[in-house]
Amino acid sequence: MTPVARLILVKSYPRNKLLTVMNFAVIPALIAPLVGPLIGGYLVELASWHWIFLINLPMGFLGLMLGFKLVPDLREVTQKLDWQGFLLFALAACGLTLAVEFSSQEGRGMLGIILGAASIMLLLGYVRYAKNKTAPLFPLSLFGIRTFAIGITGNLLTRLGISAVPFLLPLLLQVVFGYSPSKAGWLLAPIAAGAMGIKPLVSKIIQRFSYRKVLVYNTWLLGILIIILAQFNNPDHWPWFVPILVLMGACNSMQFSAMNTITIGDLKGAQTSSGNSLMAVNQQLAISFGIAFGAAVLNLLRERLMMDTLIAFQTTYWVLGGITILSGIYFLKLKPEDGRGLY
Repeated sequence: MTPVARLILVKSYPRNKLLTVMNFAVIPALIAPLVGPLIGGYLVELASWHWIFLINLPMGFLGLMLGFKLVPDLREVTQKLDWQGFLLFALAACGLTLAVEFSSQEGRGMLGIILGAASIMLLLGYVRYAKNKTAPLFPLSLFGIRTFAIGITGNLLTRLGISAVPFLLPLLLQVVFGYSPSKAGWLLAPIAAGAMGIKPLVSKIIQRFSYRKVLVYNTWLLGILIIILAQFNNPDHWPWFVPILVLMGACNSMQFSAMNTITIGDLKGAQTSSGNSLMAVNQQLAISFGIAFGAAVLNLLRERLMMDTLIAFQTTYWVLGGITILSGIYFLKLKPEDGRGLY
């Protein structure tokens, strides 16, 4: 659903409006994962945990009705689905995610290594297959487009660090500091506020400083903010962290808008559809890898190294922040003029 919605926007607006359109289209993806814990906290406290899953029924029905009413009926000639390529790529992606998860669990380390090796072989098999296929699921020619290759790789590397924060922060607040689920959810609200508040300025900031500078410095700032979270060691100090979380939300918003548009900005024709789909898959994988990696580091520190729970959380934030800062170096591959046609 994610690539289809984004493809509709790409097909419906001229290329020089892409940054503005994508900037506001990314709002639900930023807000929903942060509002979710808040609503989920109240559902658990006031109703039952079952409603965390049942809430999808009315929301899904509402989405269906709005889709029929608002989504334009755009059509284009497409190739038949490449089932063989799909199976190779999907199995590789699933295996890599499980490999990261199992590697952190007691008694499953070897299974994680085997799964990881098998997944890499499947991925290499897809690359070999795609070279000889006329219309593969994801053409390798996409990576011949420099901005796409940099954007999609940088997207993956950056999300490894920042994707784990919305997962680990509520755990820290509830498990270590004893916050209720609803109170922990409220403390994530400043991130959503920052993400919304920066939206009108994102396009102007990128126009002023270029994609290259924004992605490099913004990624470094995100890494520093994650490390600052590691200093949180007293539940009574939460008011001091509200400004940090607001700034983190603003940086996340700018990061995703910039990464998404620079990745697909230079795609043409049929490349737009496949490249957009690959970017969506890459984003979901990066989020899964980030959460699994964050959980793996935390489990390793707590269960294998027998570290105190609070110190384990703080050390995990240091690791995630360091990875995020290092990922910002990758965006130095961009040229100052890259993305100028997108605004």
